[in-house]
Amino acid sequence: MESDSDYVEEIYEQPYEIARKKLSMRVPSMREKPHSTKRNKLQAVFLAISIVWIALVTAWAVYASVKYLNNVKETKVTLKIISASLSDHAATLLELMASYNDLKLKNTTSTNGSNATALNNGLKSLKNESIASTSMATPMTLLGVTTSRTLKSMPKLTAKTPILASTTTSKPTTPVPLRGFHPSNPAMSCGSIPSDHPSGYYWLRASNGSTVHMFCHMVDTCGAMSGGWMRIAYVDMKQPSSKCPQRLCERTQNPRSCRKCSSSRSCASQTYQVGVTYSRVCGRVIAYQLGSLEAYSRTYTNGFDGVRLTHSNSEVHIWTFYGAIAENYAEPETVCPCINPRDKQIPLVPTSVGSHYFCDTAASSSPVSTSFYTEDPLWDGAGCRGSNSCCSFNNPPWFHRELPVATAEDIKMRICLNLGPSYEDIAIEKIDIYVQ
Repeated sequence: MESDSDYVEEIYEQPYEIARKKLSMRVPSMREKPHSTKRNKLQAVFLAISIVWIALVTAWAVYASVKYLNNVKETKVTLKIISASLSDHAATLLELMASYNDLKLKNTTSTNGSNATALNNGLKSLKNESIASTSMATPMTLLGVTTSRTLKSMPKLTAKTPILASTTTSKPTTPVPLRGFHPSNPAMSCGSIPSDHPSGYYWLRASNGSTVHMFCHMVDTCGAMSGGWMRIAYVDMKQPSSKCPQRLCERTQNPRSCRKCSSSRSCASQTYQVGVTYSRVCGRVIAYQLGSLEAYSRTYTNGFDGVRLTHSNSEVHIWTFYGAIAENYAEPETVCPCINPRDKQIPLVPTSVGSHYFCDTAASSSPVSTSFYTEDPLWDGAGCRGSNSCCSFNNPPWFHRELPVATAEDIKMRICLNLGPSYEDIAIEKIDIYVQ
């Protein structure tokens, strides 16, 4: 048998194809494998799929990066817009903070504590206005998920748009407290305070030149009157924290209320300080009846059973709340003109009172109960029966009085009874009195 070297030399001189065929039969590595063509096709398909997959992953990564960068950009724009909107209130907030710091330094009296309360109310109001002015920035906006529609509705930013930081670096100036928020700059009256301000305590210029710290009701009150009224009296015994006026005593039984401290035939009076000039008065008194109230008892010293409001010095009449014995009672002096007295002469209201009064009774018939009628309060504009028209006369529970002459007098409230508490009594649950 010839050796490999001889065999190679033999085929070296033969043509290429014949030599390759003979050599492959001798060398196993040069023999053709049966499935090489099929495997090459599979490798080509796998390579193509891999290329496509890599392209898709790359495209998704680019898309996610672009979206993230857009969100970051929109978030920055949103924060700039919010800052620009808040700058409208920056100067005012700085003024209030300066006034507040001034009060803290001068806090030697309890009155200054009330000043701080007024300034806190002002700060809270302006904070609410700032939040309202940036209502375009919804929670989703603050998170950077601002939609294109929201961005289009926002104001366009320019190089001159002020931002909050610019106000803090400006040249410091002496702050001027808002009118009514500090005793150094009091308002002339509650009616002179802008109507968009919240209800609360404000400093007002008193008629004698001094300042008073009073509650201003800035929304509709007294049933339908527009805002800007100064409150001089407020009692609501349904509230656990409410207390009776100094000259009245608390009744702890249900319903909790205020009554005369004395058991004699007399009047108990309470004076409410005003201090400012006014020409209008409105308010209400809600109470409960016990026993035989006699509306116009001219035979007795007090002259009436009920509650009366007058000026403190001149005693000029403002409003009277009469209490009558019962709806079916016929004595002229014990029933209201708005209740048919059954064939008896209708009693005459005193000329000084005129038509400025309410009249009511909780009892439908006599004899009346010696317990309080807790189910039907007096002067609340409800509970009238039959021919009783007192619930519509002067439209209780709120009274409104236009004074003929403006005045700065204090207002006196009197509770009068002609008999002792064993026979008749009035327990007051609510008092609201406003001036303007």
